[in-house]
Amino acid sequence: MFRVLTLSSLLVTLLACSAETDMGEIRVTRASVDTAGTGSRLRASIRYDFSDSVLDALHHGVPLTVEWDLELRHQRRWLWDGTRRRIQQAATLSFHSLSERYVVTYDLTEQSQAFPNLGSALQALGTVDEPVFLDLKPEDEAPLYLRMRSRLDLASLPPPLQLPALMSSEWRTRSSWFQWPLSPT
Repeated sequence: MFRVLTLSSLLVTLLACSAETDMGEIRVTRASVDTAGTGSRLRASIRYDFSDSVLDALHHGVPLTVEWDLELRHQRRWLWDGTRRRIQQAATLSFHSLSERYVVTYDLTEQSQAFPNLGSALQALGTVDEPVFLDLKPEDEAPLYLRMRSRLDLASLPPPLQLPALMSSEWRTRSSWFQWPLSPT
């Protein structure tokens, strides 16, 4: 009995170590909001580097939904910063094995684009050029800033895969906040 417990704990440790070396990464590399003209437009670049387990699931028919969050925040002197506006968008990456194409579908517009390889699909997924409504007011006195992050949405996975994904560090992929100052015009 002791030998079985020792062997199983060794196996769990080895699996945990191998999972740590195979973790994916999401990184917001650039983001800006153009407030010139009648509306605001968000332009950002996000690098998606999914783990082998996530890509294996994609190639076996599991669609991957990624979300990005944009927050307009104002600095406060004595309290934590306040959020004036929060915007969330999502897109889904899927692999169609029959046509051997990767398809990116944007949830807001329901428009899809097909790509011949994973690199092209990930690049398109990571290129954000969207109109956003920030409700900027010229009388705003507090310093304003924007921050953005992206993550793999585990809740959109098929139910049998959700619990294992929540337990595995390979699936809990998210970027840190990318932050930059903003001045109302």
